[in-house]
Amino acid sequence: MEQDLPLGEGQTQSPGAYVESLSATSGLPHSLVRRNMAKIQQVFTEMPTILRGLTRGLESAVLDTG
Repeated sequence: MEQDLPLGEGQTQSPGAYVESLSATSGLPHSLVRRNMAKIQQVFTEMPTILRGLTRGLESAVLDTG
């Protein structure tokens, strides 16, 4: 949400540039792009809780080894 991220070989993209690019290609207003970024951040922040709920507490090693 706040840091530049890798984009191709040796390049980075700032959050502001991402908003500009996605808005230009999708036609979405900047406010909706930023809101979607916040939703994605929340999902990744809550990923451990989401996985525990989906696997009902199953050990993560079981998923890795089958």
